[in-house]
Amino acid sequence: MVDFYHAGEHLWEAARLLHGADTADAAAWAGARIGELYEEGVGPVRAALAAARAPTEAAADALRVQRGYFAANADRMDYPTIRDRGLPIGSGAVESSARHVVQQRMKRAGQRWSEQGARALLALRACYASGRLPSPPPKHLH
Repeated sequence: MVDFYHAGEHLWEAARLLHGADTADAAAWAGARIGELYEEGVGPVRAALAAARAPTEAAADALRVQRGYFAANADRMDYPTIRDRGLPIGSGAVESSARHVVQQRMKRAGQRWSEQGARALLALRACYASGRLPSPPPKHLH
């Protein structure tokens, strides 16, 4: 899944290309597309991007990049279905988990890890953090 906030950033970039930075028209266009993406998925957004006409050749080139982004990631932007399944549409929880499970343990002062040792410890940490270990691991794994 593509992080919804990240997809929204791409829509804001397209809005600035089409309507200028910090304009009411850009805000209205971006807001409408973000709402469509949230409520209906990527289809209406791709249609709006296809219909959009850039004011300059440089903006047209940049708009092609945004169209390509939404085309390439369309199958990973079905936000209505993702929400219906009770799943998050943002990556914040994953990023927080990575910080908690990985960084707090692996980046302690004075520690050095071989790749094999790091992978083994991270596998244990992931099991512990997800509740898949039958009993608490030794204190040094916390």
